[in-house]
This record gives sequence, C-alpha cells and structure tokens, in this order.
Amino acid sequence: MSGRGDVRKFLTLRPLSLSLRSLLIVPFVIQLVLAIALTGYLSVRSGELAVNQVAQDLRTEITTHIVDQLRAYLAEPHQINQLNVRAIAQGNLPLGDWEATEQYFLQQLQDFKYVDSIYYGSVSGEFSGALRQPEGAHPLQVMHVRSQTPQLLQFWEVNEAGTPTRLVTEAPNFEVTQRPWFQEAVAQGQPSWGNIFTYHAFPAMAIPAMTPVFNAQGALQGVVANNFFLSQVSDFLKTLKIGQTGQAFILDRQGLLVASSSLPQPFWVKHGKAERMLASEAPTAVLQAAVAAMQRQDSDLVRQGAAQTVGFTADRAHYFLQVTAFQDDYGLDWLIGVILPDTDFLGPLYAYRSNIILLSIGALLISLMVGFYTSRWIAGPVQYLRRAARRLAAGNFHQRLPQSGIQELDDLTLSFEGMAQQLQTSFETLQQQALHDGLTQLPSRNALVTEMQRRLVRAEQDVDFQFAVFFIDLDNFKLINDSLGHLVGDRLLVEVAQRFRAALPYPAFVSRFGGDEFVVMTGAVAAIDEALDLADRLLQIMQAPVAIGDRDIYVTMSVGIVFSTMQLNSVEECLRKADIALYKAKERGKARYEVFVQEMHATVEQRWQIETALRQSLEAQQLAIAYQPVTQLSSGDMIGFEALCRWHHPQLGPVSPEIFIPIAEETGLIVALERWLLHQACAQMQHWQQQFPALPLAFMSVNISPVHVMHPTFVADIHQVLQATHLAPAALKLEVTESLMMHNPGVARERLQQVRAFGVQLSLDDFGTGYSSLSYLHQFPFNTLKIDQSFVHQLRATPHDTGIVRAIIAMAHSLNIQTIAEGIETADEAALLAQLGSHYGQGYYFARPGSADDMTRRLTAAAQRSSDRSSQ
Repeated sequence: MSGRGDVRKFLTLRPLSLSLRSLLIVPFVIQLVLAIALTGYLSVRSGELAVNQVAQDLRTEITTHIVDQLRAYLAEPHQINQLNVRAIAQGNLPLGDWEATEQYFLQQLQDFKYVDSIYYGSVSGEFSGALRQPEGAHPLQVMHVRSQTPQLLQFWEVNEAGTPTRLVTEAPNFEVTQRPWFQEAVAQGQPSWGNIFTYHAFPAMAIPAMTPVFNAQGALQGVVANNFFLSQVSDFLKTLKIGQTGQAFILDRQGLLVASSSLPQPFWVKHGKAERMLASEAPTAVLQAAVAAMQRQDSDLVRQGAAQTVGFTADRAHYFLQVTAFQDDYGLDWLIGVILPDTDFLGPLYAYRSNIILLSIGALLISLMVGFYTSRWIAGPVQYLRRAARRLAAGNFHQRLPQSGIQELDDLTLSFEGMAQQLQTSFETLQQQALHDGLTQLPSRNALVTEMQRRLVRAEQDVDFQFAVFFIDLDNFKLINDSLGHLVGDRLLVEVAQRFRAALPYPAFVSRFGGDEFVVMTGAVAAIDEALDLADRLLQIMQAPVAIGDRDIYVTMSVGIVFSTMQLNSVEECLRKADIALYKAKERGKARYEVFVQEMHATVEQRWQIETALRQSLEAQQLAIAYQPVTQLSSGDMIGFEALCRWHHPQLGPVSPEIFIPIAEETGLIVALERWLLHQACAQMQHWQQQFPALPLAFMSVNISPVHVMHPTFVADIHQVLQATHLAPAALKLEVTESLMMHNPGVARERLQQVRAFGVQLSLDDFGTGYSSLSYLHQFPFNTLKIDQSFVHQLRATPHDTGIVRAIIAMAHSLNIQTIAEGIETADEAALLAQLGSHYGQGYYFARPGSADDMTRRLTAAAQRSSDRSSQ
C-alpha cells in the first residue's frame, strides 16, 4: 500500500508555474542581455580592428618620418665634402695656409646646421679643422696639428671674428695618417662613412663622413672629412609624438645604439669617457625586451629593407615593435625601431568595453523592475544600436541613433556615436593620406582608379558622355635625378604639378601616377580635336624652364592619349592603352603626344620581346662587335677603327642597332652593354697595336650613349676599362652626340672633362644634324668632329653642301680640332674631302664593317705592303 500511495502522490504533483510578470520579464531580460552583449562585441571588435590599423599606420608614418629626417641629416656631410673637394681642386681652399683653411671651415659650420665638425688631414701629417661643441658658452673652436708640433692635436677657443683666443685642451700622439677615418677613406677610395666613435675630450658620439683628395695626377693629397654628432638624431627622436608612451631607437648591425628617444644619451659614460652601448644592455627593460624580440625574429626581410612587426612583453605590458632597415649610398646599414604599447590605443577601447558592461547591468536591473512595458520600450533602441554597430563595421560612420528615454541606453548610444566620430576622423585622415600624393599633393593612384572607374561607368550609361585620358611621362627625368640629385628631382616634380593645376582647372582630374608619371582625365569632351588642343596645351606647359635654386632646368614630356570611345572595359585596360600610346610617343622622338590606335599593340609586344631577348643576350654575351677602319685621307693608311655593336638573335635574327640601342637606353641596359663593348674594343685595339707595331694605329672609337655619360659610374667605368686592358688612354676615342649637351650641359661637361683629363680623346658625332651650337665646341673638350654622311653624299650634287662641309672643316681647323668624314662611298668623295682638308674618312669605299678576324687580315696585308715599301 505504501508504494502504491507514493506513485499516486507523484502523479498528482502540480507542474512548475511562473507568475505572469516573471514570464514577461525573463524572456525580455534574456533578449536584452543578448542584444547588449552582441552590440558591445560588434562595436568593440570593429573598434579593435580599426585601432590596430591606425596603430600600424602610425608606426609606418613615424618610421617614414624618421627615415626622411635621417636622409636630410646624413645628406649634408657628404655634400660638404664634395664642396670642399671641389674647392681644393679649384684653388678656393688653399692647402698649406692652415689659418685660412680653419676660417673656411668655421664659416661652413655656420652655414650647415647638421654638421658639428669639419676637418682636413694631409698625408704629411698636418691637420686643420673647426668644431661646434654640443654645449657650452663658447661653442665654436678650431683644432689643428702643425708641422712645428707634430702629432699634437690642439683645440682653441675662437672669438666672434674666428680668431683663436684660448687653448682649451691638447691631445698628444695624434698621428693623422693612422687615424681610423683617414685609413678608411684611403682604403675606400671614394666618399664613405667611417665607424661611429666617441670623443675623449667630452661625452659625445659622432660618425665621420670622409672623402679622399687626389691631385691632378691621381696621387693622394689627404682626406677631407666632417663629423656628424649623433646627439642630433636622439634629440629629433625625442621630439616625436609616438602615441602616449611609445619610443623610437636606431642601432647598427652589431646591436650598438645609434640614437634613442627614451635614454638621456645612447652611450655609457665611464670615468668621464663615452663608450658605445649595446642595445641589449640598455638601462630600460622595454628596450632590452625589444632587442631580444628582434634577435628571436628571422631578420631576412629586415636585411632586404622590408619593415617587420613583432610583439613582445615587458614590465607586464604588451608592446608592438616595427623594425625597418635604413641604408644609404655610402655604406650605412642601420635598423630603425618604433615601439608602441597596445594600451595607448586599446586602453580607451577597454574602458569603453567596461562601460558597455556596466550599462548592460544597469539596463538589466531596470528591466526587472519595470517589466513587460519597459522591455518593449528598450527593444527598439537596442535594435537600432545593433544595426548601427553592423553599419559601423561596414564603414558607415554617419549615423544618428534615436533617444530612448532610458539613461543607460542613451549613454551607450552617445558613447557609440562618440567612438564612431573618432573612428570617422581617423579614417578620413588615413583616406586623405592614401588618396593624395605626399610630395605634390595631387590625387594619388588610388584616387585616380576610383575616379576613372566612376567615369567609365558614366560613359557606359550615357552614350553622349566622352572623356580622354592623358598618360604623361617627363622625358629624361632619370638623367636629371641621377645627375642633380633626388632633392632637385622632387622639387621639379612639385613645380610640374603646380603648372598642371594652374593650366588644367576643374573638371580636369590631375593625378600623380608614380615616379615622374602623371595622369590627366578630362571632363566631358565634345570632339577629339578638343582633347588634342588640351594635349598641345600640356606640351606648352613645359616649354619654359623650371627654376630650381640657381639652375634653369629644361624638361619636356611625352603624352599618351586614349579616348573612352576605345571600348575601355576596365581601369587597367584604359591605363595600359594610354601607356602604350605614351611609349609610342617616346619612340617617335619624345616631347610629343600620340593617340592610341589598336595597331600599337603589336608594336609594343615586339618591343617587349626585343627587350627580353636583349637582356638574355647581354647576360649570355651573345652580342658581337663589327670594326670599320678609319683612313687617313692624305696617305690612305688605316689610322684607327670604330667599334660597332651588332646583334644576331637565334630566333629574331639580325636586329638593327637603330632598334635595340634606343630600347637599351630606355631600360638602362645601355650601361652594361657599353661597359662590355668598351672592354672588348679596347682589348682588341691593344692586341692589334702589339701585333702590328709598324702600322700607325692611333685610336679605337666607341659610341657612348648620353644615358651612360650621365650615369654616376661613367668616369669610373672608363678608368676601369683602361686599367683592365692596358690600353693607352690616348688610343681610346669616345664618340658622343649633340643631344648629350641639351640636357644638363654642366654635368655633361664635367664628366667629359674628367675622362679627358685621363688622356682619352672625345669626338662629336653627326655634327651639323642636330642641335649644333658653336658654344658647345668652345665649352666641351672635343678632339674630333665627325661630319655626317648626309653632307658627304651631297658633295657633288649641290655647291651648297660643299660649302657647308668646307665651312665645318675650316672652323674645326681654326679650333685645332680634327675632322672625320663619315659615309664615303666613292673615290671622288674621298678625293674632294682630302682636298677640302678633312683629316680622316670612313665608309664603304674604304671598307665595310667586319669582324676582328676580317680586320686582322686587312692589317696583315697593310703591314706586308709597308714592309715591301721599306725594303725597296
């Protein structure tokens, strides 16, 4: 009975019941909690993503700023050395008058703010310089070692007039030629940096910039150098705003500190003397941990110049470190580190997350008290906030959320809107930087792509809307950049951008595509002629020279044009076709425009095929040289040769120099090609001179491109070839065209004078067909003029051309310049040119270009004839 009663009691139990209020409030509370939690998560998550991106961009921006400032600091020391070497060569800095030298250096210290000491040491052990102390009442001093006091370095305080007034200190056993900076400069043989060192006289750290000084005979005179106090770099780093508590540092590849924003000084001071500091031993835990993180990280990318970001923990805080390699043209190899704690950016976000949690708890308590009506009242604003978070994550910052009348939710709404406004401001700043070029302030490539896509869509929808795209490239900009420096090149780009803005008002869209390339998009154009008129206006913009400092730089541009009517399906296709038209404009002579037509595709593909084949042939040494004799017209003897580059490709067959030489110039391959050509031709000439000593073989002519002349290694290339082949410098004749003298004639003249100083001969090729100017003959050290074959072929046809040739020869004689007539094909032409006084001639009448073996047979026959005449 007892068991049966328990079963009956169990079956009669009432089911669990809830009050109506609980039934209404509990589901509402659950929904409210979920909604607020989801809203908070989405907002915080999207905020984290946005903040992380902002932090990354800030690290990159700070690194870029540091790199730019470093280049500004470190460019000045070598510029000063170049000025002083030039001053010594020109006699403006008289070595031997050491007091005048010290005054000269003192004046330079006041003119250049980044350099702290300038000095010169001679091979005889004398030393003279000027110094700017990093601190003190008398910052300027002179320092010297005199022949009367050998190896005794004295520091003198000077007055405002630069006169030494008080001996500050002396350093004995200062042997100039044994100093590290002197020996390193002599070992390098060119401008370079020395090792960072610390001063003995006062706690400071500096890096020397050295340049050896040679006399006209190439003998070492001494070393001119200057020291750059690295405290300036640390001072600059300390001025940077790196988040709230971030820091930056620079170290070399040995792990020694160069500069730091967090240390009073990036070196130790022990017993009054400064010593280099290992970054791993720095007196800050954050810096030590950062270096340890770098050592654990694979550094291949850093060595290649790419930035790396690593995370590490120090003092129970998490940090991000961005490491970027820094190199320059003089051998520097440093690492730049930017450290940012994540709390600088994520701290406000964490606080905001706490606010969300607190507000959620408050809303939950209110919902329990108010009940069902309150739950309905809250549901609407929560849904608004949820949708706003999603729109915020999608990039929609312009949102106004309605007020609910509930304080907690209204506070949450205001906090959310405040965060959205802050993120909007940050993204607008980043977008401004992304869509505008930092140098010219023109719209960037990203902005161009967006605008071009918009116009393509409009053109597709509106058949009456047409526009044109102009792809612009500055002609010979690389020559200007290489010869005058990147700073001048940058100022030139800024001036060009300003001219574009002034000449092309809205609705024309002007942007910088990259490097020296610009893209202009017109507004609606009614006819093609309207766009071509604009192209003419673009070309006229650059007719006036660009004044940069005391220079007037003439620069032209080539323009490729494509119209929206050319079935442009994408931005990429539009830019590609405009680029093809630009290439055609350059191919046809530059300083002009070309409109894209479909037939240009095949031409460009052929050009790319030739360029690829030329690179492969140059690496495989598949090029050949043909030699054409140069004959002395008075005697008929072979006097020299001209080396002509020839190319027979296995698939393409023989390729004309008129085709592959311009391509080599455009791609920069011409420098390597001419190095090879010079070496082969000079070696062959030296061999012939030894093999045929009885023949009057005087010179080997080699054509040199203007691109090679303006290349920084040109003078060194010539010197290296002469040393390697043992050819006498006078036996090498370099032929240049008149176009070289049209762009940067000052730099061209300096380079040619340097090789002329070796004893190398210079010839002006194709005289009379280009930009001939008598002033060039006076300014440039030419030995020979080559009379173009177009005049030679018309000698018998018109007295006018005969008069021109006679005038050229007479003018050359008066300037003590020899002449070579090209393209002689008949005996009459040879006789007439000899009668007119031309020294030499070449052409098919004497011999066609041939291989080295062909010329060896000719020389053998000539030597035999000479021997026969001698025996008679």
